[in-house]
Amino acid sequence: MGADYGLIVLKGARPEAAKLAGFVLSPAGQAILAKHGFAPGEFKP
Repeated sequence: MGADYGLIVLKGARPEAAKLAGFVLSPAGQAILAKHGFAPGEFKP
């Protein structure tokens, strides 16, 4: 059993929000999440 976590950037959000989302989805961000037991993310526009 696992959990699904969503990641969205709201319309009108500060530019830093998109940068954070981009980092989380990047190879470096995915490596950090994997180190803490999270499975790789999947980008679905």
